[in-house]
Amino acid sequence: MQIVEVRFLITKYGKILLLKNEQDLFSEMGKWILPGGPIKVDENLKQAVNRIVSDSSGWKTKDVRLFKIATFKDESDNILHEIVFIVEAVKKDHLINRPVRWFTLNDLPDYLEITKDHREIIKEYKELVHKGKTLDLERLPPVFDLKNSALIKSQLLQNP
Repeated sequence: MQIVEVRFLITKYGKILLLKNEQDLFSEMGKWILPGGPIKVDENLKQAVNRIVSDSSGWKTKDVRLFKIATFKDESDNILHEIVFIVEAVKKDHLINRPVRWFTLNDLPDYLEITKDHREIIKEYKELVHKGKTLDLERLPPVFDLKNSALIKSQLLQNP
């Protein structure tokens, strides 16, 4: 089975938000994961991002930027295509029913406590941040602004 998901590197004050996996069937249970989830069959990428970022994290966000598209195989041989965005947390929207924690890049959970696919994404993000001391969002490809819903890369956002 092939699954397409969106995942988020949600940032605030130099920290990233991770969730303890207690319900994501396609990731290792009990480990830390990036917020996100699967795209529904009847929604496009823009709709999925708007729904999933808040549902999975409990935060309102801004400055949605495409970070990478990664493909992994899970323990059940499902193929996961994860479209990873960097977003900035603006304000807490609602509580979610799972452990959530902000981590600095120097105080992340033990390597083996993060799901394999997400630790690779976090590692790449950490390397990018450490190379330039700060993340230059202007160098990342823009996708769209959630506040204005301005479509910039329409090909990514069209329904199949």
